[in-house]
Amino acid sequence: MKRKMGNRICSPIHALPEHTKNPSLDDLQNMDLTKEILKSLLSQGYLGVELTKRFIAQKSKINTAIDLLHQEADDIAEGRKKGYSIEEVFGLK
Repeated sequence: MKRKMGNRICSPIHALPEHTKNPSLDDLQNMDLTKEILKSLLSQGYLGVELTKRFIAQKSKINTAIDLLHQEADDIAEGRKKGYSIEEVFGLK
């Protein structure tokens, strides 16, 4: 199943293993998602050199996203940025 996010269509990553259901940001930084990334790319039909290129790009995007999440969490915790309410997160307002 693909979801439209903004102007991009994204495929969901396969379900994470049970021990990673509610990871902390530190857990995410230390988590090796190699198997999940490869499963996703293989299911999309990538092979050979293209698989390698896509894997490197995907791994880099994930690492960048985790770093941004960590920075935002620090900014909110230290009062440099306002956090979001439950209503804002789930679009209830």
